[in-house]
Amino acid sequence: MRVAPSFQTVCSPHGGWRVAQQTLYAITAATILGWALAWAEVGVLPAVALALSGGLAAAVGAGRAVRAPVFRLDWDGTRWALQPAGGASAVGRAEVMLDLGAWMLLRFRPEPGGIGSDRWLALDRRQAGAAWHTARVALFAALPQAAQPAYADGARPAA
Repeated sequence: MRVAPSFQTVCSPHGGWRVAQQTLYAITAATILGWALAWAEVGVLPAVALALSGGLAAAVGAGRAVRAPVFRLDWDGTRWALQPAGGASAVGRAEVMLDLGAWMLLRFRPEPGGIGSDRWLALDRRQAGAAWHTARVALFAALPQAAQPAYADGARPAA
């Protein structure tokens, strides 16, 4: 079985990913505030106006306060590694959670006992540049048998 060639790419937050995050903060804040105002039996129009204002404030505040770090994602032909800027590299598994053609949402899971926790990464075609096609091939290709993760009972799923 052939293995996807090695590559490196940078995963950093960009416009679309940041807008999606801010939208989630806004929806969450507006929903909680709207529910609280409805429970307090405030009129419908004031409750909607206050909930939307609170959602907008949450989106703006989150956009200024939350700064996602820049990561380097590496595939060496046998394993995935994720390294934050100026930090130690973690070995693990990269999984595609959402594929929109020119944009992918990835989840990086470090090996058990490894450093770090699960990370969600946004990867887009413009950011990856020449590594885009290679990254897609590596993310969707089957891992060689030796590189597949071990399971607690020592068994591997049927191919």
